[in-house]
Amino acid sequence: MNVDAAFFDETTETDVGMVLRDDEGIFLAARSLVFSGYLEVVIGEAMGFMEVLSWAKRLGLENVIVEGDSKVVVDAILSSASSESSFGDFISVSKSLLASCRNAYVFFVKRSDIL
Repeated sequence: MNVDAAFFDETTETDVGMVLRDDEGIFLAARSLVFSGYLEVVIGEAMGFMEVLSWAKRLGLENVIVEGDSKVVVDAILSSASSESSFGDFISVSKSLLASCRNAYVFFVKRSDIL
């Protein structure tokens, strides 16, 4: 699964795009969410990871690899540290969702490597 957030100053919207592929890279499904209101980039990216992991859980996927281009978010999800903030809340939920899958991994992938 790939996830990315896009931010639009003129509309103060944050869009989150998600793509589901099989183990051979074949496209299976896509999903897009729009959040209104101004969000910090790191918050929007954290929401994206939480949403893609939630989607994986709703689909009943047990073997999941999630790739995204936010190193800050990936590092936070993989860290044992916690944070008392909105960012920390999204990370905490993402960690719980990740743990609920039998085989789930999160990786940072440079933007140019995702395409």
